[in-house]
Amino acid sequence: MTDNSNVMLDESLARSLASGHDYDSSLGVESQLEQLDYNGKGLEPPSIDTSFVDGIVNFLSSLPTLVWVILGIVVVALLLYWMSRAGLLNISKKKDDDDAFDEEDDVYKIDFDEEMEQALRNQDHAAIVRLVYLRTLRTLDERKLIHWHLSKTPTQFARELNVEAFSTMTRHFLRVRYGKFAASKKMSDEMQTLSEEVLKEKGGEE
Repeated sequence: MTDNSNVMLDESLARSLASGHDYDSSLGVESQLEQLDYNGKGLEPPSIDTSFVDGIVNFLSSLPTLVWVILGIVVVALLLYWMSRAGLLNISKKKDDDDAFDEEDDVYKIDFDEEMEQALRNQDHAAIVRLVYLRTLRTLDERKLIHWHLSKTPTQFARELNVEAFSTMTRHFLRVRYGKFAASKKMSDEMQTLSEEVLKEKGGEE
């Protein structure tokens, strides 16, 4: 009885070892097949050279923080510039001599007699400077000496007329209207005199 048991155990062990050997062998074959390319040639899988990428990453990581800050500022500035040129930004800026007139300065929508009377009554010299200048512009346009348009600038009109007295009037107007200069009676009186000089030189009395 004992001999038969030993034989059975030996046979079971032999079968286990045989099956284990076959399993290991199959694993070996599969691993060998994985190393074959699509042509069946026994070649090692191609390796990717990452030294160049690693070099760039190492270089960028070695840059000081200040460099990154400067680069960030440059990128933001370029982005804002592009958005401004594309009209995507609505940034208000101070009015200067390169800007067109405001809507309320349209010379054909102003009642000069009424507004001038009120300015003189209130001794509002800033208003007088503005009204004298704009009234002069309207007269010059009516005489075809300039071409009035609200989108044009005071500097453009001064260049268009090319008269020294009118250039002086333009400077006074810009200082008072957009530079918030406190006009005096002397300046408002000078504007009246300069206007008469310009209109006399360019076609007779006003």
